[in-house]
Amino acid sequence: MCDRFPQPAGVWSVRKLRRSYNGPCCRIRRSSDSAEKDILFRNGWLDTIEADAFVGAGTGYLVTWYDQSGRGKDLTQGTAAAQPQYINSISGAGNKPGFLFASASSQYVTRTQDVVQTGAVPLTMFAVAVRPATEATTRIIGIGTNSAGQTPGVGTASANARVQVGYNTGTVNSANNSWPVSTGKAIAARFDNVNNYALIDGVSASVAATSLNVGSTECSVGRQPGGSYWDGHVLEALVYGNATVDWINLQSAQKSAFSV
Repeated sequence: MCDRFPQPAGVWSVRKLRRSYNGPCCRIRRSSDSAEKDILFRNGWLDTIEADAFVGAGTGYLVTWYDQSGRGKDLTQGTAAAQPQYINSISGAGNKPGFLFASASSQYVTRTQDVVQTGAVPLTMFAVAVRPATEATTRIIGIGTNSAGQTPGVGTASANARVQVGYNTGTVNSANNSWPVSTGKAIAARFDNVNNYALIDGVSASVAATSLNVGSTECSVGRQPGGSYWDGHVLEALVYGNATVDWINLQSAQKSAFSV
């Protein structure tokens, strides 16, 4: 897919998104003995046969989610208790594999530097995720917090079962109760230093906002950097350092691939 929508800053997915990428999908740790293994792709998706055989009767955990952009911006988690759980089939997203993030255990994966530029830079980000029974106001994808504690990202709004895209004073919310429990969605955020935009199920909305000020180049999946943590499944996360990528057609391709 990223051959059709080129030049992402970071690509992390359970499906293969670039023809030229020949590396693994992810690195998994198994609970039985804490051994780790790189898991490859099979027929364009994370190889659940290989992963399940490695994990055995125990549980698998995400150590590294490899970046397919060609820039080497892998997301990692070195603390065992904070590693998201590998799930081989998620019913809310076409029975595709993914990772379950638990906020109670502060689970997330991150790269603390050089994913995007700092300052007033445009950003577009995409996520495919499945909402749990409860959620906080937090980010599925969060980009470096600045000195005022502001974090551009896409995520959820507390207690209202809705998608939230936000930065500073410019927050875009979907309607209350628009994200049912155990349902997958493809959602996107765009920040162009004039407006903040949300793209939810192919429908866009925007709100005027102050100029974006990215304070650090950290990129995290599963938490708002320096803040709260996501509760739920994540199957795909993409970040672009521009506000021009064809997000309508990219999101359409995500919806088709994950049946969301």
